[in-house]
Formats: sequence, C-alpha cells, structure tokens
Amino acid sequence: MLFLYLVAIMPPVISIALHRFVFMDKFSIKALAWANFVIFYTACIAYAIAVDYWIEMDLNSYDLDGDGIFSEAEQTPGQKEAMFRYISDLGRKLLPIFGLVYGLAHTACFAAVLFAGSRALRLFRGS
Repeated sequence: MLFLYLVAIMPPVISIALHRFVFMDKFSIKALAWANFVIFYTACIAYAIAVDYWIEMDLNSYDLDGDGIFSEAEQTPGQKEAMFRYISDLGRKLLPIFGLVYGLAHTACFAAVLFAGSRALRLFRGS
C-alpha cells in the first residue's frame, strides 16, 4: 500500500524538483507532464519486476536440489502457496499495459493542476 502512495506522490515531486533545481525553470508544463509520465511508468515497471523477482526467489527457496523441478519431498504447503502466488498473479504481468493507462490519467491530473496553478499565479501577479 505504501508503494501506491509513493507512486502517486513521487513523480510530481521529482518532476518539479528537476524543473526547479536542475533545469532552472526552462521547461514548459508539457515537458513537466511528460517527465511525470516517464517517472510514473518507470516506477510501475520497476515495482512489477521487483515483485516478480521476489516471488520467484521465494518459490526457488523450496527447490532443495536446485534442479527447477519440485519432487514429492519438496512439495510442502509453503511451496504450494508460493507456487500459487507465482502462477496466479495476472496483474503483475499486465502492469505494463495498465501502467500506460494509469500513467496517462495521473499525468493528465498533474498537468491540470500545473496549468490551473500557473494561471492562478499569473492572475495573482497581474493584479
């Protein structure tokens, strides 16, 4: 659950920090939005790879002889649970597709907030 909060907050914070401190306010809202999308999508893919690796390592810990095949002696309730987790997580495999959709939605919200904030700032400074 913490990851979901980090993915929602991390890309805008990193995008704004890059814009402000590295590129010294040289980029537009559009460039910030694309940076947000790239950071969001990269974080989603990294999360999927890390979880996949963790689940596979957990499953391989039950393979006592290291041959990749689970003999009768190696099939314990823990191994069966790890195998179930390994073969039944479709969301992890579809995350690259859903990450695009979520990334675009997240970026659209971020760009809308940036656009509204810049308009409000211009109005405030103009008056």
